[in-house]
Amino acid sequence: MNTVTFEAAERAVGQARFVKGSKRYLCPVCNEWHLSLKAGTKGAPFVAHCWTKGCEPFERIVSMASSGYTTEPPVARPARTPQTYQKATGTGLTVEQYAVAKQLPAFWLRDFWMLSDTTRDGVPAVAFPYTNWQPTAADRDIYKVHGSEDWDSSNVKDRWSLTATDTDPGRKWRAGAKNALYGQFQLAYNEVEYNQRAACIFIVEGESDTQTLTLLGYPVLGVNGKNSWKPEYSQHPLLQGRFVVVWQEPGAADFTQAIANSFPPGYVKYLPLEKYGYTGGDATPIKDASELWLRCLDENLGDETDARKTFDDCVRYWLYDAPYSMPNNLPKTTPELKAKLAQWGWPEAVANEITTPQVNVAFGDVGQMEIIDWLWTDRWPKRFGMLFGMPDVGKSVLTLDIAARVTTGRAMPDRPATTPPAYVLMLVSEDGINDTVRPRLVAAGADMAKVGFVLQTVIPVIDGQGIHRTAQPVELNRDLDLLKNTVLQMRERGQDVQLIVIDPASSYLGDIDGNKETQVRPLLLRLRDFAEELNICVIGLGHFNKNNEQAALHRLSGAGAWTAVPRFVWACVHEPHEEGADENTETDVRLLLNGKLNITAKQKKRGLRYDTTSVPVEIQGKQYPHPTVTWLGDADTTLVDVLDDGLHRHGPEPAQQNACKAWLANLLDSGKAIPCGSRDGSEPNTVYGMAKAAGLSERTLRKAKEQLRVKYWRDVSGVYMWAKADTPFGPQSAAQDKPY
Repeated sequence: MNTVTFEAAERAVGQARFVKGSKRYLCPVCNEWHLSLKAGTKGAPFVAHCWTKGCEPFERIVSMASSGYTTEPPVARPARTPQTYQKATGTGLTVEQYAVAKQLPAFWLRDFWMLSDTTRDGVPAVAFPYTNWQPTAADRDIYKVHGSEDWDSSNVKDRWSLTATDTDPGRKWRAGAKNALYGQFQLAYNEVEYNQRAACIFIVEGESDTQTLTLLGYPVLGVNGKNSWKPEYSQHPLLQGRFVVVWQEPGAADFTQAIANSFPPGYVKYLPLEKYGYTGGDATPIKDASELWLRCLDENLGDETDARKTFDDCVRYWLYDAPYSMPNNLPKTTPELKAKLAQWGWPEAVANEITTPQVNVAFGDVGQMEIIDWLWTDRWPKRFGMLFGMPDVGKSVLTLDIAARVTTGRAMPDRPATTPPAYVLMLVSEDGINDTVRPRLVAAGADMAKVGFVLQTVIPVIDGQGIHRTAQPVELNRDLDLLKNTVLQMRERGQDVQLIVIDPASSYLGDIDGNKETQVRPLLLRLRDFAEELNICVIGLGHFNKNNEQAALHRLSGAGAWTAVPRFVWACVHEPHEEGADENTETDVRLLLNGKLNITAKQKKRGLRYDTTSVPVEIQGKQYPHPTVTWLGDADTTLVDVLDDGLHRHGPEPAQQNACKAWLANLLDSGKAIPCGSRDGSEPNTVYGMAKAAGLSERTLRKAKEQLRVKYWRDVSGVYMWAKADTPFGPQSAAQDKPY
């Protein structure tokens, strides 16, 4: 903390330049333009802060003192209480009063925005110059501006203000002035300084919002009123080729619509501020960016660094959660759209590029060819995949066993390890983390320090209590980018995440209906791209449906995208019975069988047999049994063999199936319709009852019925009947009643 006058500090640091809209000075320690000087009115306490990581405050103070400038030791920061920054009151307005009301640096407003004190009708006022942009050589290079566009920088239009509010009669144009976009020069200056042109740009209403967002590092242009947007603004080089995000103030939907109608469809998004307004307490909505900045300062007791972070958190979440597409009223046909753009002065080449549909075709070398990385060789690549199965086949236990192996770097059940010990992220919703998942991971030998549980999404919320964070359930469609950032941040810290488990995937869809192809496919495509971009294995768990009549991959619950989009699909099923065994009981042995994996040879993706055994786990000083997987070697069957149950096999059929088929054909040869009865075979003189008496299982009988194409229908009394396909009984139409 240096207690010096503002003039002394200016002399101490010498030259200054604007960096991201802030005035920065040359740090005497690191010799970089990272030193910021914070001062109030003249003679007020002054803070010097270097934003490089290597310059400690003590070093800065010593360096400045050795240069002959007066310093005093740092003093303890006094306790602060929340305050509300009041707008300037009274007659007239000065730059200093305006700076205090908006909490913006007065010297920055004067130097960078050229605000000045003036008078209007003898009353103190602030002049806001509207300066059109005249591209320099550097401007023309970054904005690709060519030709002789007349952006006359000498045409300065003053707008006077008598109050710190944005309402008339507080603000008036100078006689003869015309509307213009506010902040043109400042936006171009900052972007050229860093040679970086943002992909999107904010549009706000009012000068103070433009200044506030510029101070906080956002690319922004301002419009001076709700009705001041002009369609020709969209042709401005500063807006060409960018997406536009409008800060929509309460009651200003027409303002957003007017902007949207000036751009091609899809170019304009908007943030409805009323959605994020205060809902309790003083019930005051957040009106604009300036208001949000003041609330952030209040929330953080005036600490500018923390207030900036709160502001950024809010905007970052709003951009992620709320940038709704504004419906566009532009002409829908290409000729009309081209005519409209030409009317607004868009260059013909740009209009043609935007309005002409194209198919993007690439030949030859379109990028470097890649090698598939495996988490589990020939089983689970580092891509997005699904693991399906009926309940009680050990899907979750199996997945936890693989996760445990990843955390310790152990070999996989039938393959050597592919990665050193790595981190695993778990999204689990149906099993308790502390009473089920964690004990099972311990039983499987996991390194629990490398297992992370994704519990909730924490977002900033503004309500009557202020700006704070709140937790809500994870939704992949909304939070996938946040999850990606989490993985990248962990990797930056040396925490290499190699596996993400989503158990079950259907619990994290939010408002998406997993049974609707058009809803679930876009999310799964994003999840597939997510896994490929991060080179990470993402495994989602799902369930089979209960329709035993469907083929193998059609048994997977939900839309077809659940199997079409993932790069690999595996299934957990019970091992089939030996021939002649009681098929009404389930075996203890389970199978992990492949349903889809087209990136490895068929002979390499054989299934595996496994069982579950109990392992004692110490919990609160006592031993409790928890299941883990025991691997039993290769399986000699396929998923089609097990789930299709022989209906689609090539070659000879099992003897028992043939015997059942012959028995059923003989039973129906009488030409009569026979009641099928209940499936448990408890009713005599019915098909199921007679089959049970003959030692035939219900499942084998149903397969025989399908093979013989037996007619089935429900008669007028509600009884299901079976008959041969060539009998006159049953429904006359091809559509039959519910099969039984």
